[in-house]
Amino acid sequence: MKNAILACILSISYIFASEIIVPLDFEEDHSCFSPDQRTRSIKHGVTIDLSFEYPSFTTKNSLTKQIRRIIQNHISTLERNFVNEIVDRYDHGEFDEYYDGPSRNLDYRLIPTYYSEDLISLYGCCFRYYAHPHGCIRYEGRTFWEKDHAIRELALDELFIQDSGYTSFIIGYCEAVLKATGAGYYTPDYPIVPVITPFDIRTFILTKKGMTIIFQPFIVGTWTEGPDYVVIPYEDLKPFIRPQGPLERFKSPTTLKQSFQTGLRQIQDEEKHSYFSNGP
Repeated sequence: MKNAILACILSISYIFASEIIVPLDFEEDHSCFSPDQRTRSIKHGVTIDLSFEYPSFTTKNSLTKQIRRIIQNHISTLERNFVNEIVDRYDHGEFDEYYDGPSRNLDYRLIPTYYSEDLISLYGCCFRYYAHPHGCIRYEGRTFWEKDHAIRELALDELFIQDSGYTSFIIGYCEAVLKATGAGYYTPDYPIVPVITPFDIRTFILTKKGMTIIFQPFIVGTWTEGPDYVVIPYEDLKPFIRPQGPLERFKSPTTLKQSFQTGLRQIQDEEKHSYFSNGP
């Protein structure tokens, strides 16, 4: 197995209950966006604290405008559902203030991990605190593609050739990385080895490094150290990439070695041209 797949798991070792876990290497060039932030508190027997951060793209085109509408609708739904649930539980006497504490939190953050004029990928993290002793966290991967004036959110099936075996490849790749690194439940002393299913790899994002599979909590590890994820370089996905699909642009990436060889040839060509033009 290539050495490149052995350094794909990163985690954050410590969080506070109200923090959003965002692996730092997911961060993309901030020149493409600025963060919009919205916070508010609601009193209903308990305090309900709401915090949202999402991208405002520098470029305003049909894709970024549509994504912004989708994000805002998604945030409104998250907020409404969370507040209604807390209010309903409180009104039915399901909270014990001594045990549960006086406040509830919903923290949501969304950042771009890949940006181009027609393809944008976003990583999201939503932390909910309902009651003692801890909250819960869920990760999102949302990728949008515009082609022929149509915008759609992508699933894995739209990235790869059908019946090519890409699902088995991705699962095997992830398992090999997790086992090699001893991440999460793949530590040598853990009694049960997880079995990754096609459902478990549905959360993904695109980055310049490759396609990243993000595992929800308790699939391959706990949530306390940040998301478990595996980056699969596009070069390794090359046999499965759908022709004329959104990943076609990554099919033949220029590697550092190729860049070096190209630069060396240019230098040699310039020297040869100079030799024959000016003579020895």
